[in-house]
Amino acid sequence: MSASKPIVIAIDGPSGAGKSTASRNTARRLGFIHVDTGAMYRSVTWAVLNHGVAPDDRAAVTALLPKLSMAMQVHDGSVQWWINGQYPEQEIRSPRTEAAVSAVSAIPEVREWCVARQRESVQLGNVVMEGRDIGTVVFPQTPYKFFLMASPEVRAQRRQKDLEALQHKQSVDQVVQNLIERDRKDSSRAHSPLKKADDARVIDTSHNTVEQTASEILKALREMGAIKRET
Repeated sequence: MSASKPIVIAIDGPSGAGKSTASRNTARRLGFIHVDTGAMYRSVTWAVLNHGVAPDDRAAVTALLPKLSMAMQVHDGSVQWWINGQYPEQEIRSPRTEAAVSAVSAIPEVREWCVARQRESVQLGNVVMEGRDIGTVVFPQTPYKFFLMASPEVRAQRRQKDLEALQHKQSVDQVVQNLIERDRKDSSRAHSPLKKADDARVIDTSHNTVEQTASEILKALREMGAIKRET
């Protein structure tokens, strides 16, 4: 591994594809910092809602951005996004935030504001960064790109378990519909849409455990010469 230039491992994919668990596991096994950019957009969305701003009001959301202060804190190997001195850990995973995050994150000014801060994360060292446009927009120059995918049924089951863990109950049908709508919005937005980078390696996680997906990523990284061994 290069000691002078931080390594960026980009892991993209839709909600429920297993990005967070696989990214966190990969980062832990390598001794890298895990960066969840989706949590950042959710934090901004939470702030927008708390300020009483409509998620699809581009002018109002853009006007709010200068009033927001975002700070990175590393806890247990992962970056926590603190916004205006608060860390809204559970609130950003709520159905309320889920329903609004696509509208907020589709605003070009929001994406530019967030991407600038995401790029600053390399100041922390080597990172495993997950999101929807890491390999295409945030760090297109990194050669270490992965795109995770899974069947809609598996993704819905995973998302439902996440919601239940946060005591937010939704039926599988509701979760499926929300995922379909989220995919549609994220893939069709004009600015930084969800898509696979041309040079990204695709991993179908439908039948994988977290450890299996992380092992596939690590194997590919060794083949690419990014790492020689796990730390």
